[in-house]
Amino acid sequence: MEGAVVRGNLSAETRGQYLSFILGMTAIVIGGVLLWNGKNVEGLIAILGTLGTLAGVFIWGRRRQERERAEKLADNKAPARK
Repeated sequence: MEGAVVRGNLSAETRGQYLSFILGMTAIVIGGVLLWNGKNVEGLIAILGTLGTLAGVFIWGRRRQERERAEKLADNKAPARK
């Protein structure tokens, strides 16, 4: 049963990465099209906003994982209660 949960989590993470890539690339392409058509400010905002958002989500997720690992490590090192 635990294996099924792990496989399900991996599948969900993989699907999320693919969808994030598609969404990010779509926004970047739209920003490029805007730049091509002379909409400099709007194109740069679309590109930089997308990249900033994706980077922020990545950093937030990594920090959350590190925090969870630290909590689990602290729980495992804590003396057992009677």
